[in-house]
Amino acid sequence: MSSKLSDVEEITTERRQVYWVHGMELTSNIALDARGPGTGEIPIHELSVTALSGQRLQDDQLPSHHLLSWVDSDSHSVHQGKRLISTYSHPGGYLMRYHDLCDVKVDGDLSRVCVIFEPCQALGLISTIIGTGVCGLVATLAGARSKKTITLHASAVSYGEHAVAFVGPSGSYKSTCAALACSSGASLVTDDTLVLDISAGRVRTFPGTRSTRLRRERESQIVLDRVSSITESPDDRDVVRFVEDENWAIRKEIPLKAIVLTELSTFEGVNQIGGALRWLAESETLVSDLRIWPLTRVTGSQSLIGLVKNSRVGLHGIDEVAQQQLVGCRIITDSVPVFQLG
Repeated sequence: MSSKLSDVEEITTERRQVYWVHGMELTSNIALDARGPGTGEIPIHELSVTALSGQRLQDDQLPSHHLLSWVDSDSHSVHQGKRLISTYSHPGGYLMRYHDLCDVKVDGDLSRVCVIFEPCQALGLISTIIGTGVCGLVATLAGARSKKTITLHASAVSYGEHAVAFVGPSGSYKSTCAALACSSGASLVTDDTLVLDISAGRVRTFPGTRSTRLRRERESQIVLDRVSSITESPDDRDVVRFVEDENWAIRKEIPLKAIVLTELSTFEGVNQIGGALRWLAESETLVSDLRIWPLTRVTGSQSLIGLVKNSRVGLHGIDEVAQQQLVGCRIITDSVPVFQLG
């Protein structure tokens, strides 16, 4: 497989730059929608990413050990029922295939990533994939080995010194809730992929992407304020960046104050999320069991199941990943209040 993957041409339009993404120090030869490194913080992992324009693998060249496929289950998506991502393992590491977009080779020691895409593909989508799915895979595997972190399918925002996370499957309004929170004064921590440090006696989040991607039909239903820029994405979404507070340049971790499960079937109640989240984040103590419209406190097995369903439990059939994700979800629900939206 390595001989096939080497028949590519490296992009030379962008010199290698250093970013801080999900607690990792990442170097990349294409620009990423992420923040630069700060000072005084030791990364939980170091990763080098190289994006290459060239011929992707043919189907008969894929590794034989197929581990996992993700099929789009969003009823509002034009790709519903279509296989979007497939993951394989081989003696040298892992291969992620983003169908119709790119192949991603991850070395076994999790220190190097090679992204191979057709020349016609938009670099913005490749950048998004690196900052979310690719970093999510590496962080998940690295966290299972170090026993320090877990990874959730989630977006997150911060109010002052605390973060609130939105956890849910694809299409469950995670990014929409994050956008509405940022419009009401929050700062975006990350979109779609959230890495949590569970090793220091408290749950901490790490900054990831700098913008959130919104489905256009949902964006038309809400009013966004504090927007810095909006750009179109080839996948029928808009990339929205909000005004950031000036302290983001030096912030590398934010304590997690609350989790909101966003498994919604309708849009009702989402527009009221801003005020409730601000109250959660700025509360002096853990929130009581009282209902805070539009949020309802969930506890016990219900909160644990909500997190487990949206973690990478069982990823690649690797027992150490499943065990670390389950342990991490239990630690989080024991220390952070969980709410259901709607």
